[in-house]
Amino acid sequence: MELRQARKALGDANITSPIDGTILAKNVEEGDTVISSNQGFSEGTTLCAIADLRQVQVRGSIDEVDIGTVKIGQSADLKVDAYPDRTYPGKVVNVFPQGSTAPGGLTTFTVIVEVDNADRSLLSNMTASIVIKTVEMKKLLLVPFAAIRPGDKPEEIVVYLRNDKGIAERRLSSSARPTMKTTR
Repeated sequence: MELRQARKALGDANITSPIDGTILAKNVEEGDTVISSNQGFSEGTTLCAIADLRQVQVRGSIDEVDIGTVKIGQSADLKVDAYPDRTYPGKVVNVFPQGSTAPGGLTTFTVIVEVDNADRSLLSNMTASIVIKTVEMKKLLLVPFAAIRPGDKPEEIVVYLRNDKGIAERRLSSSARPTMKTTR
């Protein structure tokens, strides 16, 4: 009977993680008394925090004005200060439906972006910048807002473009007015 109890006690002394990962925080030291979660109704003592850093989830805040364009499955690019020349590709995996309002009245929504981190260069609690690709347009001509003028007819747009000599030339577009979003 004593041998069985001794073996059980020895088995309880060996602690193994249920996952392979990286230790993020160690909460106890050798010799500290810990409480098993198997004893009674207690949660037990948390020994350490472990995470699998091969695939990380990055939490970001999106302004309520922009949240309508963000959808699960969209591509995202992540940058961190530690590696300024590196971009990590990711994907939006969750958009929280409940926003939070800051003291100034600005409401933001939490978005989770999942990023492959096979080399484990991204670490827990790093500050990151996220660019979510909400719309992709190809073969567009970008011109300064100041180069666009209304034409003589409602459906006309006049655009001034510089020629090879750098002189602005008037170009007329007779197609329907495109939808334009301008920022100044």
